[in-house]
Amino acid sequence: MTIVLGSPQSTNTFGDQSAYYYVETKVQQTAFGMTSIKSRTVLAIYFDKNKKVIDKAVYTAADGKTVTVESRRTPSFGEDRTFIQQILQSFGG
Repeated sequence: MTIVLGSPQSTNTFGDQSAYYYVETKVQQTAFGMTSIKSRTVLAIYFDKNKKVIDKAVYTAADGKTVTVESRRTPSFGEDRTFIQQILQSFGG
């Protein structure tokens, strides 16, 4: 499959099956050099345990849903320290 389509952007394994995902993103560039996504299409190829294609699907933004990314950080070892604080503390702090 990779000979025809190239390397997938992402892969997934579930049980004895696997999937390859190929993503096409079309962007639009403004006069100020900013880009915005016009469309995104995902081709999913599903394989059985013998690496034979068993299904395929094409997904667009209409098939997805928006996921809110949580901006909170998980503190390490119960403390909320910056990377610099951790480095300084490890050198004798």
